[in-house]
Amino acid sequence: MDTNNENLDSVLKKLQKLQKLYDSAKEVNSEGEAEAAAIAIQRLLTLHNLSMEDIKIDDENVNDDIIHLHLSGENYSCGGWWEERLTSVVCMYSFCKCYYYGNSYKRLLVVGKKENVENVLWMTKFLSEKFVKLSEKRWDEYKKSEEYSINKITKHKFQRNYLIGCTDGLNAKMNAEREYEKKNLGEKVTSLVVCNDSMIKKYVNENIGRSRTSKRTFGDQSSARNIGYTDGRMVQINKQIDSNNVEGRISL
Repeated sequence: MDTNNENLDSVLKKLQKLQKLYDSAKEVNSEGEAEAAAIAIQRLLTLHNLSMEDIKIDDENVNDDIIHLHLSGENYSCGGWWEERLTSVVCMYSFCKCYYYGNSYKRLLVVGKKENVENVLWMTKFLSEKFVKLSEKRWDEYKKSEEYSINKITKHKFQRNYLIGCTDGLNAKMNAEREYEKKNLGEKVTSLVVCNDSMIKKYVNENIGRSRTSKRTFGDQSSARNIGYTDGRMVQINKQIDSNNVEGRISL
């Protein structure tokens, strides 16, 4: 913890308010408010090089331990492995790891701290819904193009390529944001990433055993994929934090 920060007391008070807001929201099943609070907490912890222990709330529900959660890698009829890729990308920038087990992209495992895993769940759900909805719109536009009259691919093939493009674009955007954070926060971000990776690796070795992360290669750069890449890079994840309000929103 950075004890030289003259605003440390106010930061801790803000974190305590956010933690209480998070717990209250979970109790009444207000997922949107809970996820916004989790994002805000994570951002402040990173910025000020703090840990959950520094918040010091007398609440048994505060948990900084590593957990794992099973997820489905196929929730939409268009198929393909883009959902696995999306989850992996979000995990990379949320201090978590995404693994798959067996030989199928349909069964995923997300490992990380509780609040970070919950952040991954919220972001992947929200982003996948937005991207799929956009794929429908882009398909309607593509059908009217001159290229479609020459190359009449199926709707599902277009969507699969488009959605992979979205995950590539999102990865490029989030990587640029991470590099910006490293440049401005320096060792704080790097040490946090290293620390989380070490804890996750230890947890996986002790509780799960052999694991594999996705190392898929990308194929042709189709028009659908290029369109998706552009849309993925345009994602805006807005976070507003003040003493009285916490808001998190994703827009495209």
